[in-house]
Amino acid sequence: MKRRLWNNWEVIDKLGQGSYSEVYKAVKKVDGISLYCAVKYISLPKVQKEKDSTVKSIDEIIANLKQEINIIQKLNGHKNILNYLNFHQEPRDDKKGADCYIYMELAEDIEKYFNRVKRDAAEILQLGIDICQALEVCEDKHIIHRDIKPSNIFRGEDGVFKLGDFGTAVILGQEVKEFHGTYNYIAPEIYNQETPDYTSDLYSLGLVMYKLLNDNKLPFADKTTSDAKAIDQRLSGKALPKIKGIDADIIQVLLKACAFKKEDRYQTSTEFAADLKKVHFKIAGEVHKTKEVSNFDKTISIQEMKKLETKERHSFKQLFNDDHRKKFKKFLGRFIGTLIIACIVLLFLTQCNKDKECKDGYIKRFNMCVEGYYTCDDEGYTLNGDQCEKVLETKDAIPEIGCEKGYQMQGQLCVKSDTKKADNGLYCQTGYTLNGTMCQRPDVRQPVVNASCPNGYTLYEEKCVSLDYHEATMKQTCPDGYNLTNGVCVKSETNNSYLKKRYSCPNGGTLNGTKCEDVQDAQRNPYTWWMPYSCPSNDYQLIGTKCYKTYDATATNYCEQGILNGSNCVVTSMVAATTTFECAAGYEVVGNQCTKALAQAPNVTLSCDTGYELNDKVCQKVLTLPAENGYHCDEGYTLDGSNCKLYSQVAPTTKYKCSNGYELRDDKCVKLDTKKAKAHYGKKEESENEETAS
Repeated sequence: MKRRLWNNWEVIDKLGQGSYSEVYKAVKKVDGISLYCAVKYISLPKVQKEKDSTVKSIDEIIANLKQEINIIQKLNGHKNILNYLNFHQEPRDDKKGADCYIYMELAEDIEKYFNRVKRDAAEILQLGIDICQALEVCEDKHIIHRDIKPSNIFRGEDGVFKLGDFGTAVILGQEVKEFHGTYNYIAPEIYNQETPDYTSDLYSLGLVMYKLLNDNKLPFADKTTSDAKAIDQRLSGKALPKIKGIDADIIQVLLKACAFKKEDRYQTSTEFAADLKKVHFKIAGEVHKTKEVSNFDKTISIQEMKKLETKERHSFKQLFNDDHRKKFKKFLGRFIGTLIIACIVLLFLTQCNKDKECKDGYIKRFNMCVEGYYTCDDEGYTLNGDQCEKVLETKDAIPEIGCEKGYQMQGQLCVKSDTKKADNGLYCQTGYTLNGTMCQRPDVRQPVVNASCPNGYTLYEEKCVSLDYHEATMKQTCPDGYNLTNGVCVKSETNNSYLKKRYSCPNGGTLNGTKCEDVQDAQRNPYTWWMPYSCPSNDYQLIGTKCYKTYDATATNYCEQGILNGSNCVVTSMVAATTTFECAAGYEVVGNQCTKALAQAPNVTLSCDTGYELNDKVCQKVLTLPAENGYHCDEGYTLDGSNCKLYSQVAPTTKYKCSNGYELRDDKCVKLDTKKAKAHYGKKEESENEETAS
């Protein structure tokens, strides 16, 4: 993945990786403003078998990507759908494929979001409402998402939940050649390769909410059931189990959304959202709030309660009335005065500073701190305060598992239980205040920010951004003295330093320097007794039975480098031309593209949901519910008839101890031999000098 991308985007971080794509965070500057986006990067072909496929198959994959972008563009601009910014495709360096980039709004998927914040039922219901609103616009455009799961649901910087990744989306009624989905969240009909519809997306959304409310566990998943078996039970039509501790109305809504048969589910996202809003309104006030209460209103252990009762029973106000109090104060004053005097005398006699710690460089002498230090002279001993210690034996400490105060060990857990009478009468849910027979709570929420941009602009990071780009003009230049020929710079020049001579023997013989030497056997002449041998011509000299001839070698010119042209060497050099791209004024060159980005502030208006009034830039209304009448318990307790019962389980704590004669050091038991350290009085340097001198 390149760091510098098309249109001046710069990659700064990797956000995640899927089966065929990678997602990166990118930034660019527009009019001095940093804009951020997420870039989905797909490199095709990705594996060797794809490299061996035809170019047409790559084009088909790119066509599928463009179909995804076409669907995103139809939905673009909705607050609950991840915003699409742009698409760019360019050939790969090896010329055997293509790199594709989809530029999207930057947001955090809910898997990461709920890993760092506490899951809250009200917020999970709001997530469902937001995604239902995204699915409403999908239904209007006849689009089925087919892959709703936590990693495809995002939380924007505006706090709104958004639906993203339409890579497997299809148009309703379109022929489905491949059935896509995620096994953990897939609807039964898609698993059975039946035609999906809008209820398939609602099923998956309900399952996502179920998992978030069920401590991030899918239905039927527990310590004894594997994930595969749990999924098989769900896809076989077994009813989803209820979630412990979650409001029954919420469970009822999710069970309907996740019904096995399509006809038993919500048929539209509008119906699903309406029921989610009802239960969301019901629990909107259930927030934990600390109240000023008496000690007896707090949840404390039985032992602490008994101590509290004893303290109250023996307080001064219980023991004495006003008359006795005056006499007691007089007696108490005399007693305290006598006690102070006795304490002073006692401290003086016992030397109050006996246990006082001395600062560094000082030691005790007659229970006074004087300058000095301690040493251990015996071998194997180490100094610890005013003691010399030697480890005789070490063994593992004995772990002791126990419970906090008020808890008792039951099995492998610490359990605390308590029972008390329930309060009876009118009461309100947590967060509401009783006013007559009604419960009221002020509800304040942030208004919806509606931002709009002129035609040709896209809302991004609170700015209206317009991007304009086209091919740049290519220009090729050569160094001085070179001529441009077919994209290459060429220069020819004469250089006779490369001109050399080459000698040869065209009439036969052997070359020796600049001479040619030819040796042949003499011809025998049987008819002339006085000259038995002769040579073929007069150029040869007869010596014995051999004929010898020497003549000047023929000289020709050649060039060590370059090409011979007449009597000169012509050397030709070539360098690559310098390629630059030029753009018109106001455009920036990025690669081979001319780009220009414009930004301006959007038109912003604030609005509130139905029933809320805009007041000082916030939406306000008073939530009113009828007070409930009957028995009720404090938080943490469960109503059982007319009693409130508490049952709490926590993990036990582990403490370490040692047997007699051993001392605990970290998690080890050591047996020590201790001696009184040797005391030296005065500064350490002076004492050491004295010892050296002696």
